[in-house]
Amino acid sequence: MQTKGRLIHLNFLILFLLLSMLSGCASVAVSLLGAGTGFGLPYAVNDDADRTLNLPFHQVERETPQVLEKMDISVTGYSEIENGKRIKASTRELDITIDIKQVTPKATRVVINARKSNFLKDKATSEEIINQLEKSLTRKMARKDRLIQIRF
Repeated sequence: MQTKGRLIHLNFLILFLLLSMLSGCASVAVSLLGAGTGFGLPYAVNDDADRTLNLPFHQVERETPQVLEKMDISVTGYSEIENGKRIKASTRELDITIDIKQVTPKATRVVINARKSNFLKDKATSEEIINQLEKSLTRKMARKDRLIQIRF
């Protein structure tokens, strides 16, 4: 057991030395070493943008492709998931997955994952898609409320 522990430490030492030899990339070496020991893992695994919207599932589902189109993001597919739908989309640099799940009849959870590669994600783009979705839905709800007030 002690030999296995020493071997792991030796592997990390060798990895650190090799990575530190990258020209001008000492910070990358330290970051990669941290990722190897688990410090960088939550970023790679959990860097999705998510929000629960106080709107019915069908409204969020219907609006999402329209928002993507306004942002010049191409929808590449749809599929069913537990309690909702998954939308696949892409840009030249990103593969985007959007999960839309019904939480209650009046609440919908949206989780967006924009990947540049297996290890790199673009949380800023994921968050902006959610911001634009919420903004568009809020605008439509405000228009609907105004029409209802005009009728009465």
